[in-house]
Amino acid sequence: MFVITLIYCVLAVHLFGRRNPEFFGNLSAALLSLHQVVIGVSARMRATSVCVCVCVCVCDRDAA
Repeated sequence: MFVITLIYCVLAVHLFGRRNPEFFGNLSAALLSLHQVVIGVSARMRATSVCVCVCVCVCDRDAA
């Protein structure tokens, strides 16, 4: 199953790497993007979780 996933990731890098380098610029980015599509994580959810994490880290650093 992993080999099939890697084949699709390589295809995505070659087909979409120039248009969307953030999501398909290299093999690891394509693997992450494919994984997010399969489990149903949207870009909005990912951006929200990153913002919350950064906000928590900054607030904790300022409190100390």
